[in-house]
Parts: sequence; structure tokens; C-alpha cells
Amino acid sequence: MFDRREFLQILASTAAASVVGSAETFTGGQAPHAKSGYKPSTIPNEYSLFLDGEEESLKAAPQAHDLKTGRLTATAAGRTTTLRVGEIIDGWQLLAISNMNGADTAVFEKHVAHRGAIAFVTEERGTIAYIPKQIGDLEKI
Repeated sequence: MFDRREFLQILASTAAASVVGSAETFTGGQAPHAKSGYKPSTIPNEYSLFLDGEEESLKAAPQAHDLKTGRLTATAAGRTTTLRVGEIIDGWQLLAISNMNGADTAVFEKHVAHRGAIAFVTEERGTIAYIPKQIGDLEKI
């Protein structure tokens, strides 16, 4: 006598075997895609892919110089400018300037189509933390 779980497992495997058997019979003993050269694979999820140039732009966090309360001098993509909290350089928005473990640290965030990143940057050591985000601009999703 079968219990309920064993019965359902046997029923499911029988149904799967009948479908596979009929496909092989229909195609002359070969898998349906064998003649066409089609190779099944994973369908890429467009929301986890980068568009052209996005991955490189996310990895290029700005450099921070002359950090002071509320402003700093930042260099990104060959351009140098003075930023205040909330302003943007090369798509990187300055979120905050704080003192972390005795080092003045700038916190930048950047969004691309389906991804993003947060970078913690000091003047002495450059990027000390890089945190990738799995969500980008909400209006592009």
C-alpha cells in the first residue's frame, strides 16, 4: 500500500515518462531539437544584465579630495568639481560626508538601468567599500 506522498511521486513520474516517450516516438527516437541544432539553455533575465558601458561606469567610483563638512572636491571621468551633499558628478550622487573610524568618508550612490552601487570613498585610501545593488532606476523596471 502506498502513502499519499509515494502515490503522487509515482503519478508525476509516470506522466513525465509518457510525455518524454511520446516526443521520442514522434521524432524518430531523437530529441525534438537534435535535428535543428537548437541547444536549450537558460533564458537571461534582462533585469539582471548590464547595458553597454554600465558595468564599467559603476566600477569607476569618483575620487574625493579636500573633504569638509557639507562639501568636497570630486574627480570622475576626467572632470573635477566641488560638490555639496545631493549633487551629482558622472551619475554619482554625493549622499553624505561622515567621519568613519577617524577618516573623513564620502558616500556616493549611482543607478544605472537595472543595477546600482554605493561607494564609500576616503581621500587617503580611495574607495574603501563598494556595495553593489540589485535595483537601478525604478522607472526603467
